[in-house]
Amino acid sequence: MNRFKRMVSLAALSAVVFGCKSSDYVEFSKKVYQAMGNCKVVEKSEKVLDFSVKDERILFVGSVNGQTDTVQFDTGVSAPIVQFVTPKNAGKRKFYDYPVTTVEAGTSMIGIEEIDLGFPFYDLHSYSLFYLLENSNDCENLNNIDRYALVGSGSLLQYGNILRMNFSDGKMELLGQDYTIDTNEYRLVEGYFFQGIPFVKITIDGREYECIFDTGNQAGILLKDTERIANVKDSDYAFEGSYGLAASGTTQSQKFLMAPEEKVVMSGMDCKNFVLYVENVSFDNVGLGFIKNFDWVLDTYNQKIYAKSRNLEYKCPVVEAQYRTTIDDGNIVIINRLMNNNTKFSVGDIIDTVDGEAVNEENICDIQEKLATTADWSKMKISVR
Repeated sequence: MNRFKRMVSLAALSAVVFGCKSSDYVEFSKKVYQAMGNCKVVEKSEKVLDFSVKDERILFVGSVNGQTDTVQFDTGVSAPIVQFVTPKNAGKRKFYDYPVTTVEAGTSMIGIEEIDLGFPFYDLHSYSLFYLLENSNDCENLNNIDRYALVGSGSLLQYGNILRMNFSDGKMELLGQDYTIDTNEYRLVEGYFFQGIPFVKITIDGREYECIFDTGNQAGILLKDTERIANVKDSDYAFEGSYGLAASGTTQSQKFLMAPEEKVVMSGMDCKNFVLYVENVSFDNVGLGFIKNFDWVLDTYNQKIYAKSRNLEYKCPVVEAQYRTTIDDGNIVIINRLMNNNTKFSVGDIIDTVDGEAVNEENICDIQEKLATTADWSKMKISVR
């Protein structure tokens, strides 16, 4: 799956947390953040946590309510731990021995439960969010946002922690509050923390953007900039439709632009990255595709952020797929299309048959996968309504 396909699905978290249903989520996230003042933290002697980057996610092994599990580190979430559930499994799923009883299929509700979360450096007795996805793709998919429990900034970036996150060796280290940053190695980045969530400032073509530092976004950079959308460069890809998935379904239909190799400057350090410019998003966002170009020190104690460039070679993504679909209420629906005189299918079309095979409950996932992995749909016979 190429990087653009991951961007338009956004790991969906940026769209979920800050998209169509953002107000509910943010309010509950604030409630959990405020309650965390009563959390019990038991420190341990070991200070290093190994992590890996897989499917453009930061993954590590943690202990949740005594159960060992692979979880995803997501700095774009202020709560200590979040679990998304779908209408299909909401009534029967248990979350590390806690029954998910505070959600009902077909609604968008959030439940809060106490949880024990363990790391090599401390145990955290805290609260957890359960967020119900109203319209979810129940097909097995690497981009499904209920694939892993999400460990947010409320776990590793609270209590005055100083966290060093090195992509170079795949290690996160909790540093003491007396730790001194080697400014010959790391550069101070213009940014700040809000409720434990980091924000950094970047510049592209002389224009400054203030972005949430979101390891839960699997892709590059997401920016609201209608002026840039109106000035399409030869190397850009222009789309119409929804750029991602949200808790309430797909994000608002709009025009958006993918710039595959923008020069991004952050506090004097520059690198090439791909940027998705959209007409509407709650927060500008730098995702893992940008973040992993650097090693970081996130210092919540002194409220400072430091970075060191890894000087990685940039590989420009190639956009092949002209359409993207999602599954909504048992149908395969086209949610965006490349605007290159490509008028055979429209955003919102429901796909009925592919190569003579009618879409049904048994084959819907296989057909959607076939559509996603075939760049040129003219090679298939597709009927829509």
